[in-house]
Amino acid sequence: MEETEKITIRLPRKYMRWMEFLVEMDDSPSKTAIIHVALRNYLYDRMTYAMDKAREIEEAETKMVETVAFTEKYLRK
Repeated sequence: MEETEKITIRLPRKYMRWMEFLVEMDDSPSKTAIIHVALRNYLYDRMTYAMDKAREIEEAETKMVETVAFTEKYLRK
């Protein structure tokens, strides 16, 4: 099993009620499972977004280097 750490969070009461409802309806085994899934999904989404942005920045930097080289080669006398 993966090593884990314990954290404490404060949630609005309505979120707690919603999670309790889902557990009571057998939609989820526990509130902990709901939080694990929600956090995992959030992290996957944000990591995907961050990696896409990093790629865009890398591409922009590459294009800038190419533009500078082109300018120095063809436009400066």
